[in-house]
Amino acid sequence: MVKLTRFIAYTLFFIMMLLLFFPKEQLFYAFEKELQKEKILIANEEYTEHLLSLELREAELYYDGMQVAKVASTEITLLALYNSLEASDIELSKVVERFFPPKIATLTLHHTLLEPFVVSGEMQGEFGSARLLLDLKQRRLHISLVPSKLMKQEFSSSLRMFKKEANGEYSYEKAL
Repeated sequence: MVKLTRFIAYTLFFIMMLLLFFPKEQLFYAFEKELQKEKILIANEEYTEHLLSLELREAELYYDGMQVAKVASTEITLLALYNSLEASDIELSKVVERFFPPKIATLTLHHTLLEPFVVSGEMQGEFGSARLLLDLKQRRLHISLVPSKLMKQEFSSSLRMFKKEANGEYSYEKAL
């Protein structure tokens, strides 16, 4: 019994030290390299490595060479069983602004080891609020949107891509 307790204690200690001293910056660069294969570039970011997370400030997002957004603050937390990304003060570029309100207040994405092929999230901004679900196994994106008054009035053409549900929400589903 003492050996089992000692084994569990050493294993937990090893996992904790691995999480604390894991090179988060190198993992971010590897992730950035994978995004570049999809024509997505994160540029001009400043980063600070914390005990369990990596914080990015003033990042610019580019897709296929065109700037699509500026993100004031992003915190990436990697805990193996539960990983999250929290971004705030996102300002969309002028090109995207024609289809969608330009300011997103918060974006939160979650991934757990219990559901390894699912990334879920929430967004809030001038457009209203939305829940996101990305199924990596089936390669499907589902968005449930509760539009704001601004979204309904000034971006009604974009809302036509969504299906209106009985509860007043709008949903969008796309195969990737």
